[in-house]
Amino acid sequence: MGQLADDLNGFSLEGAADKRRGRRVNKKAVIYWNCVNPDVNSDTYEAEMVNFSESGMYFETDYFSKSRGVICIKLKRGQPHDDEETAEWLRSIQVGEVKWWKEIDGGDHPRFGIGVQYYR
Repeated sequence: MGQLADDLNGFSLEGAADKRRGRRVNKKAVIYWNCVNPDVNSDTYEAEMVNFSESGMYFETDYFSKSRGVICIKLKRGQPHDDEETAEWLRSIQVGEVKWWKEIDGGDHPRFGIGVQYYR
């Protein structure tokens, strides 16, 4: 992984471990994310949310770097959530910290799974 491995030094590779205390909702949706740190390139990237809980989210993306530890996640408009019990967990804009990552076999290009814990 070269530079990527160097950039990610200090991040946990515990992608398989479920550290959430509450219920997880499996729901795919388009999200956009970008870095909160003003010293880092603030480009916005499209990704796919795979699941979420009251305390965090798991999404998959084509781009990731250690310098993006604190991120802002925006849910694409027009993606309703029908479960009243968990609807408030899925906010249209959320800020959180990347807690773990894993590389996914993306075929011709790298792809990453990212676990984020929300700031409350």
